[in-house]
Amino acid sequence: MKRVKQFLENIHLNDSVLIIHHNDLDGIASGILLYNFCIKKTKKIKHLSFNHGDKFNFSKSKKFDKIIFVDLADSSIIDIIKFYLKQKKEILFIDHHQKNINLPKEVFVYYNKKNKYTPCSRMVQEIFKENYWLGVAGTVSDYGFKYKENNSYINSFLNKERIEFNFFFKKIVFTLSNSIIYFNKDINKIFKIILRLKNYTEIDKLQNYSNKVENELQKLYESYNKNQEELGNITYFFVKSKYPLKGALISKLSLEYPKKTIILAEKKSFFSNIIKISSRTGKENINLPDILRECIQGFENSSFGGHKKASGAHFPRKYLKEFKKRLSEVKV
Repeated sequence: MKRVKQFLENIHLNDSVLIIHHNDLDGIASGILLYNFCIKKTKKIKHLSFNHGDKFNFSKSKKFDKIIFVDLADSSIIDIIKFYLKQKKEILFIDHHQKNINLPKEVFVYYNKKNKYTPCSRMVQEIFKENYWLGVAGTVSDYGFKYKENNSYINSFLNKERIEFNFFFKKIVFTLSNSIIYFNKDINKIFKIILRLKNYTEIDKLQNYSNKVENELQKLYESYNKNQEELGNITYFFVKSKYPLKGALISKLSLEYPKKTIILAEKKSFFSNIIKISSRTGKENINLPDILRECIQGFENSSFGGHKKASGAHFPRKYLKEFKKRLSEVKV
């Protein structure tokens, strides 16, 4: 924490800052919280959303001298970090994913506490002590409420606002997450819309976007219940939708079926040959990163990461049949 504050306090008026964040609610909330702080220090600031496994566009970011990464697993961005270090950029890295590698010593690093699950939006919000609602929204969206270390953080906010958890989850978090999905091809637009919200009480400004995604999600949910496959003790389903709904669907399913281990697959985009995986489990004896590591071992252009109860991976489509075969053989 000390080095993080040192980096942030050393942002000056003539500095140019680039914030690179994940493209889900936890990442976007974290990015907005950092943006709100940095804009008070310098007007030369920009944000970029990034997803694990994507190709990074360096041409859009060479003019910045300070780079902040947030909510992005170390192993998925190490090549980007090395590029910026060669360019003599100052780098701050904030993340809550499982640590996979040791980052270069020049990087200012703030990891999640060992053996604790604290989403990045909470980590960042607790640095600045502002926009409590957004920190809680990001934390809940990343299923931080499943871990007791976040209970006090979430409940203090709910008690202060005198609102129920179910209302905040279904009305606020779902609406924000669905709206991000709606603008998945223009994350900058939804970033600006959420940035302008004064509080969660203005959430109805996003309701129209959310409703369109929710209708599609309901169709997908019905398809899941008809077409899911049981691969050993794991439930598998391939997602087909005009929206990237893998994450939203698995969140819904993990609430509906808390004792199941569920793995969803989805094409990265319509023309892509990359398969993206999301997994959830409510079982204490299962470590999803270990399962995904085992199932993609030897696959070219593949990676995995995440947390014990929520993890993801990606690999070329040609390996999908083998991936399913390995899933069916996993002992859980």
